[in-house]
Amino acid sequence: MTKQSQYYMLRHLINEKDFSFIALVLTFFLLPLSINLSSIAFVVAVVLKIYQSTLLQFKLFYSESVQQSSVFALCFFCYIIINSIIQKDIQYTVAEFDRQFQHYALLFIAPMLLREYSFNKLLITSLSCGLTVALGYVLFICIITNTTFDQFAIQYYLDLHHTYLSLFLLFIINQLMAFVTEKGMMFNRLTAISIATFFFITFWLLYSVNSKASILVFVFLVIFYLAPKLSKKTAVKYGFVFLILALSIYMFISKLEQSYIDALEYRIQIWEAAVEAIKQKPFFGNLQDSEKNVINFQHYLNGKYYFLDSNLNSHNQYLSITLKFGLIGLIIFFIYLFHCCKSVYKKNSSNQRAFTGFLLIVFTIFIIENILVRHHGIVLFAFGINYFLISKNE
Repeated sequence: MTKQSQYYMLRHLINEKDFSFIALVLTFFLLPLSINLSSIAFVVAVVLKIYQSTLLQFKLFYSESVQQSSVFALCFFCYIIINSIIQKDIQYTVAEFDRQFQHYALLFIAPMLLREYSFNKLLITSLSCGLTVALGYVLFICIITNTTFDQFAIQYYLDLHHTYLSLFLLFIINQLMAFVTEKGMMFNRLTAISIATFFFITFWLLYSVNSKASILVFVFLVIFYLAPKLSKKTAVKYGFVFLILALSIYMFISKLEQSYIDALEYRIQIWEAAVEAIKQKPFFGNLQDSEKNVINFQHYLNGKYYFLDSNLNSHNQYLSITLKFGLIGLIIFFIYLFHCCKSVYKKNSSNQRAFTGFLLIVFTIFIIENILVRHHGIVLFAFGINYFLISKNE
């Protein structure tokens, strides 16, 4: 989408007085910069959407597919609330709503805020601009203070965990690669050098913030998008891109190898505690206490007292949902995901390949982090999965 078309769409939004979507665009710009400001912008977007839909007769949903997605997500949310009320009581559920349950409401709210396919692209552009500003800001501070640009600098200056930074970066890369391969870009020597340079910079960024799983996802994305394009005519040019990628991996592998092993061993111990806790209440989960307290108690029972001060969650989204909401909750969540996948893949649209890349990203990150419990993760997931439900011809 060109700058001119983006400018036209912003003017169209203002002329149409769709201030809800403008607030949503601002939400995505602020997402890498400030969780508080981004949350405020999102609340404003929701309030304005309610006002526009009830008093100005704006459409609540711009397509049937996102409406159905919202219904399935609402079923999952209702199950969570009813489950909490049954396990505890209404007073506990209300008191803990903001801390434990509120973020899951975004799954059925997000589809209401989206517009047509072309306008939704503004969200990706806005996120890209916000991420560029965020990285540029931290890099500038690191240069003038002569400090290292790494995950700790990102955490300190932006209050942003490196997993979410990597998630934003991978989401943008996925969209960019889908766009390039969809357009069938002429692949000459300059293009090969440009893509290889871009891959190296991206790889360096992911390495700098020590996002090990994201590096693997990035490699998978490159193979996923470029491997089908290989032919006798393009073998040499694409081979150059893969060579740069292979050299990048080789340069960093010796430093990352022990880090991968340590991170895996650390998580395996947490996963073991989560699985043992799940076995105690497998069907409807454990909402008697917070996830961290349940896992900490299991560490105590296992005699691993060095984990007690860490106050960690399960570091696995699948285990987290099962631990809190049981196998029934996990099944309902997968029914919601299955419906979204079915809606995308049954359409003959260009969204399918990009959607597969998106699933590769989130399903892999789900293995090593609970990304749905923070504003950064739930916003990108909720809007990301619904973004692909709206095709060009809707």
